[in-house]
Amino acid sequence: MAKIIGQSDCTSYLAYNLQHFGLEDIFNFKDVQYFRNNYDDILKDAVHNSQQRLDHKIEKLQEKESLLIDTLKEQKGLKKMFSYLKKVFTKFKLRKLKKNYDKILNEEISYLKRGKQFLDNNEDVYYGAIGEEKVIKTLINLPDTYYVLNEVRLQFSKAFHWRKYNQYIKNAQIDHVVVGPTGIFLIETKNWKEMYLNTSFSSPHYQIDRAGVAFWFAQKRTLRKTYNSYKVVCTIKPLPQYSYEYVTQLSIRQLRHYILSKHLKLSQSEIERIVDWLDDLTVVSTTPSFWKAYKIMRKFL
Repeated sequence: MAKIIGQSDCTSYLAYNLQHFGLEDIFNFKDVQYFRNNYDDILKDAVHNSQQRLDHKIEKLQEKESLLIDTLKEQKGLKKMFSYLKKVFTKFKLRKLKKNYDKILNEEISYLKRGKQFLDNNEDVYYGAIGEEKVIKTLINLPDTYYVLNEVRLQFSKAFHWRKYNQYIKNAQIDHVVVGPTGIFLIETKNWKEMYLNTSFSSPHYQIDRAGVAFWFAQKRTLRKTYNSYKVVCTIKPLPQYSYEYVTQLSIRQLRHYILSKHLKLSQSEIERIVDWLDDLTVVSTTPSFWKAYKIMRKFL
């Protein structure tokens, strides 16, 4: 089995936001999926538990009020006055709790409703997570000499120029980077419909082409050696082939065979060096090292 580093970008986004709403036990896609598929039962259980807690609190206050009434009959002086004040305060809390029962109940379960609303509003991200998780499940079946890094982000200190489209690149994100004996594979996963496949600069082919340029530039600046990489668009649904230079479009069934069929051989030390570099990568400086040295020297001249 391949070694997996990190989780999918879409899954991270969903889990992070659901945790922010108060669903603290959601960490991975299985947790997200369970919450979405079992929301009605989860909500029902939460309502039941909140009702039990509130009813128990009311029962305790009623018992306390009754006990204070009995105590008042036997007490005199200051003790009776303090007991009377306690009874008044207890009765006030009891009336307030009964009056705001439904409001308190709704507030206690509101985090579940907000979480469900968030998932409904981000259904495209949810289906994106399904696609990315399917790809990870496929990639994990590669031999143990392969590494799969998910949600790889490249950030540059200053945007650099991409001549192909006359654009500037400041950052890039890659769904999956596979590093193994047969090379480096940059994979963009899309669980899209055909109508979205060829939409100029939002197409997955353009996105992975752009990410490939950023990946090459990052290698050049920080790894001090550039390795060729294969740029792949992996489609989850059956879609017609869309031609794009230097980008290969594959179905999820073709992905594993495609990776294993390549003949470029990386040594174990090269694989580990690339993986360590990617795992530790933060902000890539776009200033060449010789120019940095020149600037430092000028300070002393």
